Amino acid sequence: MSEWYRLNDDGTTTPITLEERCADERKEDKRRVAATDIIDKLWISTVFLGLDHSWSGGPPLLFESMAFLDGEDIDCERYHTIDEAREGHEEMVERMRAKYLPEGCLAAFKEEECSVHSV
Repeated sequence: MSEWYRLNDDGTTTPITLEERCADERKEDKRRVAATDIIDKLWISTVFLGLDHSWSGGPPLLFESMAFLDGEDIDCERYHTIDEAREGHEEMVERMRAKYLPEGCLAAFKEEECSVHSV
């Protein structure tokens, strides 16, 4: 099975060769699945990796969510499908809000200061 994958416009993935992956890198970048800025220095990014990260076998892990605080990664989850990645992104947003924002703090933010950007 291939290590490299292409993200299709419909959200499915297709196994490809390394040469095809290199050619894809020169095309438009559509790896970003979602990004959420919670507060100034806390944000979550979910991307298509393009490389299977299921090193021990099983279905390919092709998507990843990472949370960053002050530029340092503080949490990471990987997923098999784009739907799992979108759902996992929202779950990570909720976990980070619960962990780093005091109760009731979100009420003090304006909606545009705590936004989700999906691509």
